[in-house]
Amino acid sequence: MKVSPLKELYPSTVNAAELAGCEVPVSYTTVEHEYDVLRHHVGIIDGVGYCILKVTGDDAGGFLDTLVTKDVSFLNPGKVSECLFLNEDAVTLGIAYVINSEDAYFVLVPPENAETVKAWILDHATDEVTVEDQSETHALAFIEGEKSWKIVKELFSFPVETLPLRDMTTVEHNGKPLMMSRIGRSGEYGYCFVAENADLLALIRDILEKFPEMGLEFCGTDALETCMLEISQPVFNAQTAAEGNLFELNEQWFVQFEKEEYCGHDKLMELFEAEREKLSVGFSSPAKDVPDGAPVSLFGEEVGKVLHCRNNPAIGGVLGLVLLRSDVAVSGLEMTLTVDGRDYPLQTLSSPFVRPLSWDSQME
Repeated sequence: MKVSPLKELYPSTVNAAELAGCEVPVSYTTVEHEYDVLRHHVGIIDGVGYCILKVTGDDAGGFLDTLVTKDVSFLNPGKVSECLFLNEDAVTLGIAYVINSEDAYFVLVPPENAETVKAWILDHATDEVTVEDQSETHALAFIEGEKSWKIVKELFSFPVETLPLRDMTTVEHNGKPLMMSRIGRSGEYGYCFVAENADLLALIRDILEKFPEMGLEFCGTDALETCMLEISQPVFNAQTAAEGNLFELNEQWFVQFEKEEYCGHDKLMELFEAEREKLSVGFSSPAKDVPDGAPVSLFGEEVGKVLHCRNNPAIGGVLGLVLLRSDVAVSGLEMTLTVDGRDYPLQTLSSPFVRPLSWDSQME
């Protein structure tokens, strides 16, 4: 099982799980504490388990363009596209960040879909492109939080305010190049660093030593997913994908509708035209430890079930997504959630469910 090059920096209390053949930190302390770090301080998220693919060749952009839901063939150098990979039946295989670094394209795939998307890309690779898996020699990490931009600005003497969301640049640390992208997943200001293993370790160690006043701590996937749910950022897995198509799960914002040629497009358009019997919508409830699949009812009639949720420290209950009959899948309704034979109130919500501080905070 692969372990992270950052493991030597972890606190001894780390709790990890195997994902994509890697030891992925789930938590280091408690979810409540790490959630507070991400929302009110700065968290370090180890990207161990991410698949890092480098795609080169004269038609690298055109090749990737045939597989993703957004137009990347004309993606300008230094730009990042967050898009989906679909199969021929328009089933979501996973989300990925596609980055044009001018001399190559990089595909960064989160651990939950890393193996599936990697296999799909390799199976479709043509003789005109070279797909290199750099996941063993390189690693990535995120720093996320309302003031994370201060670290970037001071450490690299970089005009951080000039780097917009979904942009990438190259910076140097100890004379070694690092790929830095503004693609945080928590909704706060966030920066992703990709580098060779030893260089990433040196960077994160330096950040921890030089910025103690920032309240820097490692944060695991549980706290990150809690933040992601607050802003309706999807965490893709096979179980969720099996519950509905892309439109029923409200993931159409990953699709560039004017694009007409990519794997799964024709089937996706059929689904777009079809009537939808169920839709996902956000919800909150004072209940805790709610299992996926818990039934939801309205006026005594079962109308759906919990798709995915987590205990949320900000509201003192659970926050997540329910899959409801389409005629009642709207925000602002009071429903009933049943857990272990006990009923709890449930309210449907529009996104964002909790507003990140960074959305109202300006860089100085």
